[in-house]
Formats: sequence, structure tokens, C-alpha cells
Amino acid sequence: MVALPIIRNVVCLFADVYVFGIGSKVKKDQLNSLASKKRGEQHLSFVVKDYQILGEVFNSIISDKSVTMCGIAQEWEEYKTTLTRPWHVTVETINKVSLSEGRVVSERVIMHPKYDTRALKHRNVSEFYDYDVALVQVTKSIPLSWKARPICLPCTVAASRAMKRVNSTCQEHRKELLPHEETAAFFIHKNDKIKQTHIQMESKRPSCVEKARQTLKDPTNVTLDEYIPDRFLCTGGSTAYEDPVTCKGDSGGSLYLQKRKRYFQVGVVSWGTTNVCDAGLRGTSDHPPPDARDFHIDLFKIMPWLKQHLGKEIQFLPENVEVKVVRSLSSNQPSENCLNRISDWLSLKFGTKWIWRISENPSERAGARKCFLSRKRFRSGPGPLP
Repeated sequence: MVALPIIRNVVCLFADVYVFGIGSKVKKDQLNSLASKKRGEQHLSFVVKDYQILGEVFNSIISDKSVTMCGIAQEWEEYKTTLTRPWHVTVETINKVSLSEGRVVSERVIMHPKYDTRALKHRNVSEFYDYDVALVQVTKSIPLSWKARPICLPCTVAASRAMKRVNSTCQEHRKELLPHEETAAFFIHKNDKIKQTHIQMESKRPSCVEKARQTLKDPTNVTLDEYIPDRFLCTGGSTAYEDPVTCKGDSGGSLYLQKRKRYFQVGVVSWGTTNVCDAGLRGTSDHPPPDARDFHIDLFKIMPWLKQHLGKEIQFLPENVEVKVVRSLSSNQPSENCLNRISDWLSLKFGTKWIWRISENPSERAGARKCFLSRKRFRSGPGPLP
């Protein structure tokens, strides 16, 4: 038995729940008891033969153009044309962008201002790919459909909804999407196939990054931390898997993962230590040499730049603001109720979690005799308190 919530309208406050039973032994009266029961509406349950049919039903549901949520894609169906990555585009030339539904003309390309492949040239590094990311602005809006739909971008309100998180922060998004030392992720190969790899995090990152040393030429005094800063995610080299690697032509694509049946982009494909797709080199994309690794720009590390250029189009989460709460060691300490009122106001005004800390400064403690009489002393956030 599978319950699928269908959002019929983006402005609806409550989801309609349709229930699907699989197989011939389903009791339909039990299914109907789980379906939505709104006044004046009748939501029935459905019985399908198997999971393949259920996948086809799901594909037909999300093919509706009114479904505008991010990170939704059709399930793969054998022998049928399905759009399993409707966010993927190909930049054919400097002014042409190819989508699954056609082509659009680009108006301008916005490069990251810190991108400079020659930044370490004076230290014998021929190419340096830090901040290897750009935005392509097209001349007209792309209509949303099952063929063209956005992927979820972390640190946005849309991503929070997809994760079913309330009042979440950017840091919480990172913990949710990259929770393990090895996190499964996907990229689109230039032959249009989806490849699965693993992002190496925490204690596994240093050994992954170490493989980039082979691309440095002596003599150089550039350290690995300089060459591969923390703005890069490193993939490949999993001990339990044979991770495919990218090829020349895959750069600029998304490094993404699946969470709660939704897709989230966490990186941009940048470069790899070995181009296994070149003729004459050992290995293939699916069976690379053991020292092959890929590096991707970490979207979490370039959020200020993304907000700067996309903030009018996408609703980003507000920044974490540290609020300093002062207390007095005397009997006139701010009451818990008083602090809660400030916290509630901050949450209402800024829609984020506030990090509280107690001041150890004696002058601040002495000045905190009453909460609302000295309320400006209790915060470092913007704007006056009510």
C-alpha cells in the first residue's frame, strides 16, 4: 500500500492524499479509509497490478504542467522515453543552450569574479580551477513542464519544503544532504547517461584529495590545501564501490543526489585527475584507474555569490545571525518568558533559528537589569525590537 500526496495547486495549504494499492490481495475499503476526506470532495483509492504500473501512474501525475515543485523527475521506464533529469541542459556555444524541449539563446554568462586559471601560474601550476562556476542568463523564461523543471538548490525555501523541514538553516541543509563520510551522488555523462559516484567527506576527504598531487608538476611550492581548497567536493575511489569518473565535456554539469524522492544539486562538475575518455588511456568512465578522482565546486561554499545574482528569482534562506543575550548575576535577571518573547519575535521577523549565547562581559551583565527596558542590549541583529 502506497500513499501519495498530490499538490493540486501551489497555493493549497493542505495536500490531497490518494492511496494506491499494489497487487490482487488489496482490501479496497482499507485503502479508501486512508484517502483524503474533505468536505464536498471525494478522493478514491486505486489498485494497480505492480510497481511498474505505479511508476507509470506517477510519471503521468508529474507530467502535469501545474506541478512546479523543484527536484521532481519521471521514473525510468524501460523502452519508453522518460525525462529523468529535466534540469539538465547543454551549453552548445557561448550563446546557445540546449534543453530536452529545444534551444534557447543566452543573453550573458556571469563568471565568478575570483575564477582565474592562471592564479598559480607563477608557482608552476599551469591551470587552477578554484571558483570554476558560471551562471547563464537566457533571453526569455523557460516554461516549466515535465521536460523542463528546476532541480532543488540547497539553502532555499523550496529545498526546505522538499526536505519537509520548517525554519531550517543552510547548515542544517548541508547536514541533511551530506550526512556521511561517503555520500552517494550522481552526474550526467556526456553520452547522456546518469552515473553514480560517492562524495568523500570528513576523514575520507584527505585521501581523495591526495590523488590530485599527481597533476602537479615539479618544482612547485603549492600545497594541496591551496590547490584543492574546501570549495571542492572530491568524488571517486570508494572502497566498497567502483565509482565512475567524469570525462572532458561533462564539466559544468550538476553533481546531485536524491533525498525523499526529490533531487538536490550540491556541486558543479569541474575537473578530474584522469581523462579516461581520451583514446589510448587505460580504463573507461565506468572502470577508471584506481587513482582517478573528480573535483566539483561545492555550492554551499559559493552561496553569497549565488544569492547576489539569483536572489530576485529564488527565495533563499536568511543568514544565521548570532544574537547575544546579556544576563545579570543579580536577582533582576531577564526572565525566561522575556527571552522567549524576543526569540519568538526574531523567528517571526527573520524566519530562522537564532543562536543564543550568554555574555561574560561584566559591564553587559550589570546593564541587563530588565529585559524590555534594556532590550536593545539583548540583541545584535538588525532592526529595533517591538
